[in-house]
Amino acid sequence: MENNIGKGGFFYPKIFRQSKDYVTKNFREGRIDHADFSFWTFSDKFMAYLLGAKFFEFADKTYPTPRKKTEVPVWFLICCQLVMRMTNSHRYRDMNKLMLNAGPVLLRVGFNVMSSKLGFNDKNRGERIVAIHQDTVRKFFKDTEPKLIQRWYNQDMQDWFIRGKYYDNEGVYVLDQTHCVVPDNKNYKDAVMLPVDEHGQLYKGLEKMTKEERRALKYHPCYSLSLLMHISTKKKSFHIAGYEWGPGSEDELSQADSILKQFHEIHKIGTMKLLIVDRGYISGKFITFIKVEYECDVLLPLRTNMDQYKDAIALSKLKDTKWETFDERDEESGDLLARYKACTIKDIILWDECKVKLYTTVVEKEYKKDDKWEKRKWVLATTRKFRNPMGVVRTYALRVTIEERNRQFKNFWEIAQFPSPSAGLMESQVCFTLLAHSLLQSYLLRKDLERETNKTITTLRGEDSLGINNVVTYVDDRYAIYDTKEAFGIINNLNTEKARERLQSWINKT
Repeated sequence: MENNIGKGGFFYPKIFRQSKDYVTKNFREGRIDHADFSFWTFSDKFMAYLLGAKFFEFADKTYPTPRKKTEVPVWFLICCQLVMRMTNSHRYRDMNKLMLNAGPVLLRVGFNVMSSKLGFNDKNRGERIVAIHQDTVRKFFKDTEPKLIQRWYNQDMQDWFIRGKYYDNEGVYVLDQTHCVVPDNKNYKDAVMLPVDEHGQLYKGLEKMTKEERRALKYHPCYSLSLLMHISTKKKSFHIAGYEWGPGSEDELSQADSILKQFHEIHKIGTMKLLIVDRGYISGKFITFIKVEYECDVLLPLRTNMDQYKDAIALSKLKDTKWETFDERDEESGDLLARYKACTIKDIILWDECKVKLYTTVVEKEYKKDDKWEKRKWVLATTRKFRNPMGVVRTYALRVTIEERNRQFKNFWEIAQFPSPSAGLMESQVCFTLLAHSLLQSYLLRKDLERETNKTITTLRGEDSLGINNVVTYVDDRYAIYDTKEAFGIINNLNTEKARERLQSWINKT
């Protein structure tokens, strides 16, 4: 029995298995433990998956609680955070409504929302309507040390994903930094005024702008967020393998060092086989370190003002240069959208800080814009020797996926819509948003749901909100879901008078 007890002496949530035959047989005899009307939503199915996978037990054991003694299970506090993230709620005062609407969640963790004895203690003077007060949740996460929250996600939670074999053997990762805009409030202590657009992207080419153009830019208080994302190209899943949240002025390389160090503290050297980054990570020392110390290849674009870039472009113009071509066409119409050309350039002289060999690929893209065909060129550099130049182009194209994730986190998950400038509450919101996303990706990796992994959280919730009202019925360690017509049909046709008495006896108790 003790194996089922977490921190503070609280029992872990009871795990139920779906078994309609078993429940229906007992239901017809009037034997049920609990029943409730509820929408069986996408969020409910997701939470059921987490319960079955014993996620909350692992989280309870590992979360860096700020309390020496707690009167509420840590796993339930984490459950509250995930419910908030899945419903895009950022205000803790909405906790009552959220938890009451999460009928199947409450039922599965052993709560009857109609009971006056609801909760974890009897300190309330009045009758409770929810298991926990919003202040309890808010203060718990406010008091947690931010860096400990971050490390919990980057190490402990990644250990859980490793145990669940959610990483593949391809070892492809993308690292990127974005900025999150917050209100102009002095209480956001580490926010830095930066020239960013409405999406939190830093304006590029500042050095080429005139003083007047720079003055016209809008500056906003920002934090920086770096994400390390594992991409499974076969299963098309996108898992956040680590993150770093900090002041807006913190550069990409310092945050990258922290993330990659924590990653390799729990992963074997060689787990990460290829790291794709953008121009912000151009550093000979960085590239050399990743290749030598982590045994990981790096793929990145060169800046146009670099000698290596200019040399590659010049050499690509030689007559004996071999080019590969690839046409991008519309899947439905077959119309030509873009034409790619790529060639590999040998013997590019490296800069002093870079101590490992680099292979460069010149890429030309011809695309249609406003009924006109335009061209652009860029140069990719990598420590990996690809079989052909087009393979380099296709692999680097994976970097777009993290830009799409950043957009989703900001616009759909609303990761920076903080309820308070408290460092602990900001860090917990960032952490649990990324965790909810990664757990959701794990859930969607089920064979029948792989097609859903690229959908936004808003789309996933919306597709499931049109369902009919259900009756969720529990017997022993099993449950079944009935539509209302089916449930009332069973009640109307109970086998015997004794069965009706049993059911009435249960109703009288609730």
